[in-house]
Amino acid sequence: MSTITNGLILIEEGTLLPESIGLETGLFPDGWAPAFHYKGQLEEELRKSGWIFYLLADAIRTISFGLNRQKMIQNALRRILSQVKLHRCNCVEIDEVAAHSLLGIPYVSISAHVRHIARAPLSC
Repeated sequence: MSTITNGLILIEEGTLLPESIGLETGLFPDGWAPAFHYKGQLEEELRKSGWIFYLLADAIRTISFGLNRQKMIQNALRRILSQVKLHRCNCVEIDEVAAHSLLGIPYVSISAHVRHIARAPLSC
């Protein structure tokens, strides 16, 4: 699994995209892949292609306790991705990944925004 960083955008495998939007190889859990573009670039490419990049206003957050940082991140990311699927959306933007400790017990927190990529409806 690739590195999870602030600002990372993951798109669900099989999502229809304009040809100008590329996904990196090395899928994340459950068939998600990072976009080549940063958020601003992705939004611009989608807009130029006549597509929409929706944002659900409320952030989603989760934590994972453990001793292995990579496993904690994987577990927290799986929870985030399951919440994105519950919203029936195909994209997520990672806002923050942070390591913490509570009474000496390490944990990782991830906050993200659910996003959705879709073709813009035809205007009249």
